[in-house]
Amino acid sequence: MKRLFIAIILLFIVAGLCTFEFTLNTKESQHASEYLKTAQQQMVDGNEKEAIQTMKKLKELWESNVESMLIFISHEKPDEICENIAVAESYLKSGELPEFYAECKRIENELEHFRDLEIPTINLSLIHISEPTRQ
Repeated sequence: MKRLFIAIILLFIVAGLCTFEFTLNTKESQHASEYLKTAQQQMVDGNEKEAIQTMKKLKELWESNVESMLIFISHEKPDEICENIAVAESYLKSGELPEFYAECKRIENELEHFRDLEIPTINLSLIHISEPTRQ
């Protein structure tokens, strides 16, 4: 009976951690998307200094929260997003606006893909039916 209670408690702990990880990662990627859109709008409005400040804040926000994200997921996606934010910031500072907007679009797509990866799904590709081989 003790084993059953321990198993149930462990199940709730794992479910809680999964829920926490999901909300943390999707919330942070949503915040990053909002900062990115704000920076783009500021450039459209001609506020270059404000856009640079917003990109700096975005970079700091993402870098500070990546450490907690990496507890639950691999380094690949968050690190790639972090690198692309730095590239977009450098394009903005150097005045290469077409490249800046293209990089922002890439980051938006990566953030959207990152959020999609966090949605829990059942993977049925683990079931493999092999066909008999002919000789």
